[in-house]
Amino acid sequence: MQPWQIDDLTQLTWPGQLARVGERALFVQAQVAPDDATKYRWTLWQQVGTQAPTPLTSQGVERQFQAVDEETVCFTRPGTAQTTQLFKLKLTGGEAQVVATLPAAKLQVVAVRDGRAVLQGPRPAAEQQAAWHTVTEVPFWSNEAGWVNEQWQQLWLVDLATGQVTTPLSAEFNVTQVWPGSTGKLYLTGTPTAGGRPWQAGLYQLEVATGALMELLAPGQWRVDAVAEVAGDLYVVASDGHQYGINQNPAFYRLNATTHQLTLVAPWDHNVGNMVVTDCAVVPGNATLATEKGLYFVTTVVDHNELMVFDGHQVKPVFKWAGTILSFAFRQGKLLFLGAAPNQLPKLYQVVADQATCLADFNQAVTDQRQTQVANRLDYQDSTGRASHGWVLLPVNYQPTQTYPAVVVVHGGPRATHGTVFFHEMQVLAAQGNFVFFTNLHGSEGQGDEYADLRGKYGQVDYADLMTFVDAALAAYPAADPERLGLTGGSYGGFMTNWALGQTTRFKAAVSMRGIATWTSMLISDIGPAFVTDQLGVAQLPADFEKYWQFSPLRNADRITTPTLFLHSDHDFRCPLPEGMQMFQALKLRGVDTKLVVFHGSNHDLSRTGAPDQRLHRLQESLAWFEQHL
Repeated sequence: MQPWQIDDLTQLTWPGQLARVGERALFVQAQVAPDDATKYRWTLWQQVGTQAPTPLTSQGVERQFQAVDEETVCFTRPGTAQTTQLFKLKLTGGEAQVVATLPAAKLQVVAVRDGRAVLQGPRPAAEQQAAWHTVTEVPFWSNEAGWVNEQWQQLWLVDLATGQVTTPLSAEFNVTQVWPGSTGKLYLTGTPTAGGRPWQAGLYQLEVATGALMELLAPGQWRVDAVAEVAGDLYVVASDGHQYGINQNPAFYRLNATTHQLTLVAPWDHNVGNMVVTDCAVVPGNATLATEKGLYFVTTVVDHNELMVFDGHQVKPVFKWAGTILSFAFRQGKLLFLGAAPNQLPKLYQVVADQATCLADFNQAVTDQRQTQVANRLDYQDSTGRASHGWVLLPVNYQPTQTYPAVVVVHGGPRATHGTVFFHEMQVLAAQGNFVFFTNLHGSEGQGDEYADLRGKYGQVDYADLMTFVDAALAAYPAADPERLGLTGGSYGGFMTNWALGQTTRFKAAVSMRGIATWTSMLISDIGPAFVTDQLGVAQLPADFEKYWQFSPLRNADRITTPTLFLHSDHDFRCPLPEGMQMFQALKLRGVDTKLVVFHGSNHDLSRTGAPDQRLHRLQESLAWFEQHL
């Protein structure tokens, strides 16, 4: 078998958005378009019983769907001239039928209630000038949507029988999340005034038939992660952030229907959602699912996912899985999920008696022809003496008597986590003849709030953890040459790469992706005003400037001698392009071997869901840099 190559990315299939519709399991698949490597094809598929999945659509633009009834689904397709078309499709046969054309682009169906499809998306801006852009609010851009001044997220209701379109909320109400409730009800978070985008949005109940809106929780108090009705009561999964800040794990509360007060029912020191990083999950999934038995949800535990249920009284385990659960549903009482086992790509599984059986392997034709390097566990003690573990991929055709370069990979977040599922970028690094070292530092998700709390400690305990792990990996694998050691990471991993290079010269090459140069310039990020001040424990500028500078990698750029490649996207509004520019310029003017590659039109998610041709070029640049310098 041949090792993994960069171009293999174009042959892979990524499934997601699994849901049960009657006796069928439906999901969305994405693949690189065979005739255009700049985009993906998105199609809707169905799977029945133990049969192989079959396609339901063919236009290549169906990114999501919602069930209308046991035999019907609805979904959107892009229309012409900044419009969105809503379609209905009978699963028993026939063509998709247009229900309505809505006067806004990029709308998505998020629920169906009371005979109406609920669509969410940005309302058209009042000003549509190509030559300039007016900014009157903060934040003024979003990593996913671009410039968002006055483009607040709205709801559209479409009567599925008549096609009538209504907009129940004020034009200045900005919707952030939506959950279906019992008959005729929606729960949503958002802010009711123009430009309001606090991370602690308010919680509201919307009566679909009348458009009546009731405030349940005022903005500025809670970060709401999920809402569900269980046995007639309303429960909110939320965090007040009082102890551990903006990223604090949520707990489970009962909301009083009369007073709208929250009562703690079940504490919880884990997250809601899959935070295991990979570059092979293009299609999003669901982290929660409300049923008559309770709120089912995915959580991240150290390096893998587990499925739990909150029954109105306590949180109980449902299914433990050594890999990732991307999305899940129940059919005839059996758990179905799309997820990846250790060292594997995502597949469709059915669980019976805690045993997962594969119903569909979407990439077997590719994986059968490729040599996948397994993640070898390495146990060690971190910088605080705590038992920890990381992993090592061996170079392809590894011989213990030879020596090889090694590349250390730091994940983003920082509240994400490395696991053992297939990671294409790591596989091609190993195929190039490198050891690949990766672990979870303080700040990572899945080990509780105290472990994940990096507020005011960026570049301190996490950097010490990184050095401790590198020492342990080199000691465990003498064939890894300490004089040919590389470092790479994106987002928080880019910050750590930039930071580490200013602290040590042990790395002989580095690739810093969408990282951070200074925390002052990071304030213009789409999450900057809340995230930066929270994570550093500072006030808004100009106060506390010295603390902003204290934790900024650019502060130590005069110490950096490591040849460093910077990869950044000009539509990255999470860690904006000036972060990469500042680091590149600081090194270039000092004569350090460096290069900056800017990807036009891509955002912070380039390595995960970016345009396929740009993802390929990013990998080519990264591997060529390590090949040259290691």
